[in-house]
Amino acid sequence: MNSSLITKNSILSKVYLRMFLGLLVTFATSFFALINPNLRYMVEKWFIVLTILELTAVLVLNIRITKMKNSTATLMFYVYSFLSGLTLTSVLVTYEIYSVLLILLTTLVIFLVMSIYGKTTKEDLSGYHKYLIGALWSLIIVSVINLFLGLGVLSWILSVVGVVLFSALIAYDTNRLVNLLDNLDYIQTDEDKLKIVTIMALMLYLDFINLFLNLIRIFGNRRD
Repeated sequence: MNSSLITKNSILSKVYLRMFLGLLVTFATSFFALINPNLRYMVEKWFIVLTILELTAVLVLNIRITKMKNSTATLMFYVYSFLSGLTLTSVLVTYEIYSVLLILLTTLVIFLVMSIYGKTTKEDLSGYHKYLIGALWSLIIVSVINLFLGLGVLSWILSVVGVVLFSALIAYDTNRLVNLLDNLDYIQTDEDKLKIVTIMALMLYLDFINLFLNLIRIFGNRRD
């Protein structure tokens, strides 16, 4: 492929397109599983196995993506999106559909606002990296501890923190993508340039999904 065809704007467009296609796969899978009793039963029965497969897929992508072919990385991204959709079915079963759709729309609005900020701000947000990563690991660790404690108030606080954190990460990751594309000429091979699409689509996808999950824990209306 001619490197001149791989422009900043084309890669930026492909990143968002791939991210939204991944989200489409995820939520289409979840809604299909919700209305299909056999598939929903399978998800409930094998939920732990599916969760392990989902975590394995995202870990493999994060660790091995630089050594994968772009086609393999892209396939893995959609496999992960599909597995995420299956496990996300538990959310659709727990909350009212109208509530899920409203929170999904809210997540989209927040994502667009924070992404536009990250793309247009003159500030280099890379300086916040260590604070965001530290906050992310702290959130993960405390969330795991709370699985054993089962404290409702702490769960609510963690969800609020999660909304703030993943909103900030959307702006940060968008800003990182823009800065990376500004230095696109320093990336030697077209294959590596194309991998940027999958890497950044995955990062933004994870930001979106985690923002959605935290919002629905706070504002979602549970089924009776």
